[in-house]
Amino acid sequence: MFEIKKTTLFIYLIVIQELSKRKSTVKNTDISKVLHVQLVSVDETIEKLQSEGYLFEDKIALSKKGKRFIVKLKKSLI
Repeated sequence: MFEIKKTTLFIYLIVIQELSKRKSTVKNTDISKVLHVQLVSVDETIEKLQSEGYLFEDKIALSKKGKRFIVKLKKSLI
């Protein structure tokens, strides 16, 4: 597996958070369209985020760890 940069992690988690507000189910294709990246890249990144505990294993949704990461990084930017 590859290592995800902090900025990439933050961007993916924010996109997933925002899409979750509008849709009941977030799909890889939704993320791909928003970020203008290839679907295979999204698939790999989602798999990595799930394996590291930022997303649930069975769906594209923020886990507690993912939510905490967003809050922590937003606070550090203020």
